[in-house]
Amino acid sequence: MLNIINKKIIQKKPFDSIEYEVVNIKNFKFSFRTYGKLNAKKTNVVLVEHPLSYDTNIVKTEWDKDAWWGNIVKANGVIDPQSHFIIIVSTHSLVESFLSCPNQSINFFNISKVKEEVLEYFEISTVFTLIGASFGGAQALAFSCYAKKIVIENIVLISTSHKAYKNQILFRLIVQEVLNLTDRDKQEKMHRLIRLLFLYVYRQPDTFNTCEISNIDMIKSYIYRVTDKLKLINPKVFNCYCNMLNTFNFEKVLLNIKSRVLLIASETDSFYTVSQMKDFYKALSKNSIDVQLKIVSSLKGHDAFLLEQEIFSNVIAEFFALEAA
Repeated sequence: MLNIINKKIIQKKPFDSIEYEVVNIKNFKFSFRTYGKLNAKKTNVVLVEHPLSYDTNIVKTEWDKDAWWGNIVKANGVIDPQSHFIIIVSTHSLVESFLSCPNQSINFFNISKVKEEVLEYFEISTVFTLIGASFGGAQALAFSCYAKKIVIENIVLISTSHKAYKNQILFRLIVQEVLNLTDRDKQEKMHRLIRLLFLYVYRQPDTFNTCEISNIDMIKSYIYRVTDKLKLINPKVFNCYCNMLNTFNFEKVLLNIKSRVLLIASETDSFYTVSQMKDFYKALSKNSIDVQLKIVSSLKGHDAFLLEQEIFSNVIAEFFALEAA
């Protein structure tokens, strides 16, 4: 059961955008945002899960021009706040609340169960689409396996996998070493270093080389401007995410999935590689799950789902069209 602490109406037109601060029966305080209106039959729900460096601002509004998925979730888009009721929970705020409770286990199961409470608050039992990319994809997969009271019709998982691979664990261990080396007064520099590491790993070299700047100071300025757009995350929360992802293995619970599933991979992704996504596809198929795998052509690496949103939007639209046919 959720109690509303604060409800902020961000906008009413051309679609509703509302931010909620809530507390549940276990005294976990967190926030979530909704876009659009729930229809009478409560069948137009889209649950979006955010990646590591972003939060609930997915749709461009008059007050929020920097929405991170503004070309996928938009008016008249493949996910449309004018026709869908979109919910996105801030996992960052939820995990921060978990950290304040000394005996609370922080894992995908407990996070999924709290998000299920959000749907129960609106008396929602069916989700039209559950979607997430990267860390958001891991969250979406976890929710689909654990939220057994909810019927999920479609799942879209982008640049993610069903288990942790050694290349991913290695990178997260490097990040955790940086976290462990840093004291409080150097926190800002630590964040910048971590964001640079993510930028280096997540994006293909050609992403930077297409930028026509030759002066070294201007190049450095450009790179720092890009990293500064990424959300600062509480280091303790970040450390929790690394631990969760490094022990991530859903092979045994994939059989809980009863939905249509779309997997989308970027052909140049060096973090969640095409071969890993193919393994994910095989694991789902082995459990007789209705799954499609689409590999998109992109030079943007892991961050293609942020940098070339139109490509992914088209693939998702085709997936929805097949269901309607």
